[in-house]
Amino acid sequence: MRSVVISLVSYGTNLKELSKVLSFTKDLKKIKHKVYIFDNANQKNLKLFCKKKKINYFASKDNLGFGNGHNYNINKTIKIKPVYLILNPDIYLNSKQFIYCLKVLQSKKKFGLLSPKLVNPDGTIQLTCRLIPNFFDFIIRFFLGYSFSSLKIHKIIEKYKNEEYFVNIPFIHGACYFIKSEVINTVGVYDKNFFLYVEDLDLYRRILEKFDTIYLNSISVKHLFKRSSRKNFKLFIIHLKSILYYFLKWGFVNDYKKNKLNKNWK
Repeated sequence: MRSVVISLVSYGTNLKELSKVLSFTKDLKKIKHKVYIFDNANQKNLKLFCKKKKINYFASKDNLGFGNGHNYNINKTIKIKPVYLILNPDIYLNSKQFIYCLKVLQSKKKFGLLSPKLVNPDGTIQLTCRLIPNFFDFIIRFFLGYSFSSLKIHKIIEKYKNEEYFVNIPFIHGACYFIKSEVINTVGVYDKNFFLYVEDLDLYRRILEKFDTIYLNSISVKHLFKRSSRKNFKLFIIHLKSILYYFLKWGFVNDYKKNKLNKNWK
């Protein structure tokens, strides 16, 4: 099995929770792996934590954002041709889940990205599978916390709940992505113009143009998921800027690729 780089980006992460998040790595003795943490808050106790745990740590004097933090970790390691686990610091998976995700991702050459099913702490399923949104979908999701399209897709998934995985869902939220390094070499890293939010949608779409993506329905991974931009005005403005940049890049109206990808799931 290929080596793995586990990439996290931190901004004031709680170290007790981070220790729990990374606890699964203790049981990966048969898999060559490295953990890389990029610290956007230059957190001294995180640096000490990483030194003690023998984790690769990098800090920035300025907050470079989510995607650029992962880009740093990727660029540092792309030469070793690993599989990447792009992991939010509020995701809790175990070693068996980790190994199985890798096994499925590597089972076919065409598979480029895999995301497991994410669940809330109470076990309810998070609506991470979505259609590629239009501008109004973003507005609805911001106020309601979900979109009707994601409800529809998850109803389809629930109808076929015994299926191990689903291929090429138009978009899957980027809190937990397993990605092959050859995919990154083909489509590139996160767009540096996204500071925070929507960068996962942009990357996912570029991957979907060249590779198959997998939603692994047979694995349930806990995700705490805090919707910060709904509670913080500054983050709301950042979110809005990302949305506007996304549509300038992909098109407000004439996004024909979006319509084609969404068609099979409407």
